[in-house]
Amino acid sequence: MNKLVVVVFCLFVCSESKLIEFEDCGNGQMKDIDVSPCDQEPCLVEGGKPYSIKGFLVSDVDTDKPFMRLQEQSEGKWYNFQGVDTDPCQKIMKCPVKAGEKTPFELTVVAGDAIHDMDTNVRVKFYENANREKVIGCASARIHLK
Repeated sequence: MNKLVVVVFCLFVCSESKLIEFEDCGNGQMKDIDVSPCDQEPCLVEGGKPYSIKGFLVSDVDTDKPFMRLQEQSEGKWYNFQGVDTDPCQKIMKCPVKAGEKTPFELTVVAGDAIHDMDTNVRVKFYENANREKVIGCASARIHLK
């Protein structure tokens, strides 16, 4: 069998996803956070590779225009991932978001090439709107950058 076919096949079959343990940094609105590829905790994140984060948001308010931040923690401070759209209605979830309904979300990010070998935290945080006054969902998880 052609080696290229084996590699491509393995990329689809061998890459694993994992429901990860996460810290709820909101009010219990985030459910079933899954990271792919990930086969251990903390998930190993390698520079230059794409990663998928999906789960469910159960907001306590209706909103037509939620706002989202994907952030990384460094030296105790949270920094926004560059190049990640803050409007989740474009590609990440279907809007409007209805209170009490389980709204699926999925985003794909590519880890930067200039990362260091270290453990850190990342979080996805949803707000009711761009004013960022009310958090409607937040989940934080430990990852290992390599």
